[in-house]
Order: sequence, then structure tokens, then C-alpha cells
Amino acid sequence: MVLVFTVPLAFLLACGWYKTGYEVKADYLIIYSGPLKKKILITDIKSMKQTMNPLASYALSIDRLEIIYASDFNMALISPKDKDSFIKLVKKVNPKINLER
Repeated sequence: MVLVFTVPLAFLLACGWYKTGYEVKADYLIIYSGPLKKKILITDIKSMKQTMNPLASYALSIDRLEIIYASDFNMALISPKDKDSFIKLVKKVNPKINLER
């Protein structure tokens, strides 16, 4: 009976660990984490700031970027390897993004 819960949970954790990533394609930021996929329109991004927020997220590191988009209640936490390059790439699409340090 324990295996009924343990095996699916282990699978989800393994997928999240090995399949977490971020892509900027045209006007979208695409976030992958295991079987989950989130598309954020880059023109909807209002602000980005560096954070150490420990909430569950699409990030494998505690050194993260907090992205606020669409409304003030929509937030994504990610941890790209090169944060500065990532920020520059996203700002090329939407220069109105507010950067908080």
C-alpha cells in the first residue's frame, strides 16, 4: 500500500529535478519542471527581483529570481544559471520590466 503513494511521488520529484529549465521563445518565457509547463507572456511581466524565497517553485536553487506578471498576484520563482544574461534577454522583449535588486 505504501508503494502506491511512494512510487508516484518519487517519479514526480525525479522529473522535477532532471527536467527543470527555462526558455525564451519569441514573446514567451516557458518554464519547465518535470511534467509541468508554464507559459508567461513576456509583455505581461511587471517586475523581476533577486530573492532567497524558500517557497516551492520551478527553481532548483534557493538563489532565485522572483517574476511578477499579469497581476500583482501572479508570481513565478526561477533560478537560471546566468541571471544577468537571462534578465538582459527578457528585457530586450519587454524593456518596461522593473528590476529590483
